[in-house]
Amino acid sequence: MLEAIRRIDWTGPDTRHPHVIRNLKIWGAHYAFRPHIPSMLVENLRIHDAAYAIYRPAFENHVYRNVHISMVDAEPFNRAMDDASAQTGVITVDGLKFTTGYGNRSTPLIQLSDLNLSGHAATHLRNVSVERPPNYRDRWPLVNRGVGPRVPPILPGVPIYIHDYYGPGRHAKIVSTAARDLLEDGDDYREEPPLTGDESRVAEVTGILWPELLEPVDDVPPATIVLSVQRKDGQLVIRGVSHDNGEIVKVEVNSVAARIVSRNSGVVDWLALLPIPEDGQLIARAADDAGNVEQTAHRVRLVQWLEASQ
Repeated sequence: MLEAIRRIDWTGPDTRHPHVIRNLKIWGAHYAFRPHIPSMLVENLRIHDAAYAIYRPAFENHVYRNVHISMVDAEPFNRAMDDASAQTGVITVDGLKFTTGYGNRSTPLIQLSDLNLSGHAATHLRNVSVERPPNYRDRWPLVNRGVGPRVPPILPGVPIYIHDYYGPGRHAKIVSTAARDLLEDGDDYREEPPLTGDESRVAEVTGILWPELLEPVDDVPPATIVLSVQRKDGQLVIRGVSHDNGEIVKVEVNSVAARIVSRNSGVVDWLALLPIPEDGQLIARAADDAGNVEQTAHRVRLVQWLEASQ
């Protein structure tokens, strides 16, 4: 199974150029969110009314901030690679709220992975909360081994840390009952429902640092396209659009500043007024707030159009 997975998963961006997803809302889905690549930054993720919320993730350098999962009845926060239960790296989740997941002692809100493929795989959580939905009684454990096929553990195990769970600097370290190396590492493990389930144990630990997994840089310039060119009163009225993963600060056409008409989520619409160029050529490019200037400007040749319009 792992060999088949490697052919399609665990390929993607690096930690300086993570895949960024912000303000995503998913509802009425079966497999709601399937993050199959490493190096992801996910902010303000809202999942409601699904069978699986975060499903079959490739947990390696994933950073989640402000995740709210509600009314997910099967697996709210899946183990890495689901039935393979194989985690390659470290992830962090800062702000995780559940309004879901009540009904039995074994099915968890958050699943432990069994296989630590890199030897340093771990999950770090903080600011975790659970709300009781209406008409639900028994609460699921917060952390337990995953449901479905049982994977024979290949040591070392994969711990889950909940930072400041017992107070500032007092963290919960939760491990699988199948991870014998972790259970025998000298920490004082115990059952503590509903934090733990029938196949998980917790110990209070200190000195665990919150990992910083991503170092995003903006070294990608904007992209610009000329949408229309009109001739009016001896001038050209040029309209276009530019896009960037940051903020666009300037658009120029033939070195003349264009006026930004609207701006939304890295996309700007712009307008430029120019005299008809003698060489019949327009060159439009943009620059962003990180100092990146577009190197492949959009070039429009107007010679034939100008001759036809005269």
